[in-house]
Amino acid sequence: MNISIMNRPVSAPRNLAIWLTLAIAVSSTLFTPLSFGQGTQTSSQITISEIRVEGNVRADSNLIIVACGLQPGSSYSLGDFHEASARAVKQLWTIGMFTDIQLDGIQVSASEVIIVIVVTERPSLNTVSFQGNDKLKRKDLLDAGRIVDGMSLGPSNIALARERILAKYREEGYLQAEVEYESSPVPSDSTAINLMVSVNEGAKVGINTIVILG
Repeated sequence: MNISIMNRPVSAPRNLAIWLTLAIAVSSTLFTPLSFGQGTQTSSQITISEIRVEGNVRADSNLIIVACGLQPGSSYSLGDFHEASARAVKQLWTIGMFTDIQLDGIQVSASEVIIVIVVTERPSLNTVSFQGNDKLKRKDLLDAGRIVDGMSLGPSNIALARERILAKYREEGYLQAEVEYESSPVPSDSTAINLMVSVNEGAKVGINTIVILG
């Protein structure tokens, strides 16, 4: 997924809403030049006057700011600012809690900008149900998949949980086991999902005869 840093309206002091336009794709981490509006002289240093967070429901704003690595009051050259912004998006992406991350900014003086981090959170796990697991208990599967209530869920970590459950079955001798999953939204909570894990354990595979030749 490409994550872009785009221009958007953000409240600022009157007559100081001169937009800062950035663009980045995570795959290439390339920025377009900063655009400060016509007739505006830019300083050789860019100072972050404030960092705001929007879109977060469960994730703490202070945690997001700390994780991104940017700090209010920090000054950068233009090139260093581009690199720091790209690094901030990547660091937030590694947390694994978001499906989309944007960095927006406005210039509030000749050398100061406000950074706004806009995130879309992954849904959290409301409930998980298992069916078809006759040989392994629910707790065994939860432990194997490292599945806990309230965890952030996305396609990657659901797939990883499935592989861990399959590995547990192989460890127990069920080499033909199959595991599928299906997620469904929670009607009363748009930020959460329910997960159904269906298991076809198959027959246990063991050694019947050992033949030694030569």
